[in-house]
Amino acid sequence: MAKQDEDLRYRRQQVSITAPPPAPITTPTQTRTLSPIVPVANQDAIRVAYANALFPFVAPVDQGTLRATYGIQSAGRDTNTGLPSVSPSAPRIRNYFLGKERASQAQTALEAARVAAGGSQTDSGYAFLNQAINLMSTLGAAGEEEGMSRGAYNEFTSRFNELMEQAKTNNVPAFYQQMAQMFVQPTFSSGKLMETDKYGFGSASRRLFT
Repeated sequence: MAKQDEDLRYRRQQVSITAPPPAPITTPTQTRTLSPIVPVANQDAIRVAYANALFPFVAPVDQGTLRATYGIQSAGRDTNTGLPSVSPSAPRIRNYFLGKERASQAQTALEAARVAAGGSQTDSGYAFLNQAINLMSTLGAAGEEEGMSRGAYNEFTSRFNELMEQAKTNNVPAFYQQMAQMFVQPTFSSGKLMETDKYGFGSASRRLFT
């Protein structure tokens, strides 16, 4: 009887051997698509390529700024050769710088420079600059013989100012803002397309626009 009780106690104290818990089911980590980080040196090269592309399309005064800032001498066909002192009072000159054709040619040159330099279409700076040029391609003068009315130029300038405000809010690099300003609102050695009142508000020159 004692032997049976001892066997019973032994069986009760036995430790059950159980199978180890199954390994947790893991899922592959989701792949994240990250924008490539472009080295500073490459960014500088890309910006110089863009400045080179737009050099033939900006006013002589602005060409001088590009030469001094980026060491650019010439690129492609300099459309402003022979116009060292461009005056916006000449309708043909004014209409050219506000024209859709100039904008279209500049967009083509800028895109070719982007491809050659390895720039990205989704880069905020390139996208902004292209949008600014496209604004003139859409709202600009039809040609050298057809200019913009005073109201049309005021509307165009208002739209561009809104675009510039967005660029500042979105921290678009200063280079792209400067290039857009040069292209859309060229600096002339004599006269201005905009008149600024004592409160700092600008409107199309009454002398140049009817």
